[in-house]
Amino acid sequence: MIKNALLVIILMSLISTATLSQTEFYKKGTIDVKMFGGKDAGSSFFNLEGKVRTEKELPYNKDKKYIFNLTEYIYGARAEYAVSDNFALSLSIPLNYSKLIEKADTTVISINNQVSPPDTSTETYRKTIGEYSLFQPEYFGIGARYKLYSKKIQAAWLFEGRIPPGFHRGIHDDPDYEFLSDGAFEALTGFSLNVKFKKSWLETAILYNYRDEELSDQFIFHTQFGVSTVPGSKLLGFVNFIQSMDSFEHAVKFDPKETTLQKNLFNLGFMFQLFFSENLYGEFSYKVNLLGKNAWNLGGFLIGAGARL
Repeated sequence: MIKNALLVIILMSLISTATLSQTEFYKKGTIDVKMFGGKDAGSSFFNLEGKVRTEKELPYNKDKKYIFNLTEYIYGARAEYAVSDNFALSLSIPLNYSKLIEKADTTVISINNQVSPPDTSTETYRKTIGEYSLFQPEYFGIGARYKLYSKKIQAAWLFEGRIPPGFHRGIHDDPDYEFLSDGAFEALTGFSLNVKFKKSWLETAILYNYRDEELSDQFIFHTQFGVSTVPGSKLLGFVNFIQSMDSFEHAVKFDPKETTLQKNLFNLGFMFQLFFSENLYGEFSYKVNLLGKNAWNLGGFLIGAGARL
């Protein structure tokens, strides 16, 4: 379940490095360190037909409609070191506190014995029947970037491996997890192309996400258009598309309390970055989901502050 939001966080971390660009490299020996935090929230989901739903039937009681509210608080740090002018290594640790509230329509029958015959009335309201929470690192990330070409068009190779916080094999059968899971190893690799104009740029990244255990591999497409007309500031809009590499014919249906094994998502948003000095900067991003399949429908923001040493 939180894996849906995790993918959004992954994409945000990819586009929110200090320069807002995966093809811009620093001088050898430069260290870029960033702290970030934010929030995602939602009470609806995309079903297997791609339709937005707010209520769900559960196998243990199909007579009731269940409503879920998910809130995630995201914190973390990311550091990148320029080994050379063309090659950089990075470390990242995003932390996630997730809280899920489960409600169900409950009917109360009232009998008024003060009248004859007795008057019977019914009232239906949504009662909280369960609360779940989990705090853990999303992953421990080790990444690398390598500059392939740098002229009018710039190109770079990207990689990041993500080590999960636990090593139980099996997403839905871990006895230590009533809510979500310990995740699985993931490895993203791909290429980024950037075309620079006088005061703007257009960048596209295409990535393949290998995911271990029962998780389906994914194709990830990210594109952004940015402008920098005011010195010391940058503004960009971005679009992300996440496509499962497996057929949905036999997909495990979305369950709010479980890690989703496969899904599609399409979202868009914007990011603003401001340099307070040559080496200190802050940034803010916001995104919303527009389309999806078998996934949470979440929206949220991310705030970051960093230093380049």
